[in-house]
Amino acid sequence: GEIYASILHDINGPLTVISGFVQLMNQRFGSSNRLEQQDVEFLKDRLKIITRQITNCIEISRRYLGFLRKQSDEAPRVGVNQLLADLQHLTNVHPSLQHNSFTIQPLAEDIGVKMNGTDLIQVLLNLTVNGFQSSTKPHDVSIRGTVLHEPLDLTSFHDNSEERFLNVENFENTTPLLQISVADTGPGIPAEVLPRIFQPYFTTKGSIQGTGLGLNIVQRLIKEAKGALHVRTRKDEGTVFSVYLPAARLMR
Repeated sequence: GEIYASILHDINGPLTVISGFVQLMNQRFGSSNRLEQQDVEFLKDRLKIITRQITNCIEISRRYLGFLRKQSDEAPRVGVNQLLADLQHLTNVHPSLQHNSFTIQPLAEDIGVKMNGTDLIQVLLNLTVNGFQSSTKPHDVSIRGTVLHEPLDLTSFHDNSEERFLNVENFENTTPLLQISVADTGPGIPAEVLPRIFQPYFTTKGSIQGTGLGLNIVQRLIKEAKGALHVRTRKDEGTVFSVYLPAARLMR
């Protein structure tokens, strides 16, 4: 049952984006009898994004079919900055954005990542939405990408009431490494909650906002890519989730 719940959770993200764009277009053009050229260009742009989200749904279903069939294909090398640009489009129409501030700082020099592009977007979208939902008050959520040219010093990470580091055993800690951090200025994660946030079906948001699967899926996808995940939280200051993934030069 857990695998099917994960499928529904993951597909819900792209479907939410598609629904948001359809509602936006209906509000703008629902009562129009004719379209100007700029309207046509607007529609073309939105339809391209909707098409990408439909492709994401297909890729998600293929990913789980491959998992069920025990298939493992080599992950393609995907340009990170293009994925961050796609994430910006998705987040702009996501209902969780509301009155919050959201910024993305791309890589100074683009690099590839040894992970399926749809999977990385799912990871970042889950972490971003999690950041939005960390507080009902307006707050900031930001994403920053960095390329690391030295392996991580794993002895500097410690599990305690404010930090967790996941997948040490399976982590491919070789350079270059991609670090993408998702930070929010929410209230932080309580010490008694932090050890449980990656458990399946654990949620503090209630059944309307959360299923308790988002962070569990994030952890699993990162592990499958031989990456690692670090979370650091401070009371009344916010939380930072840092994703570390094996990187590679882009294939031209």
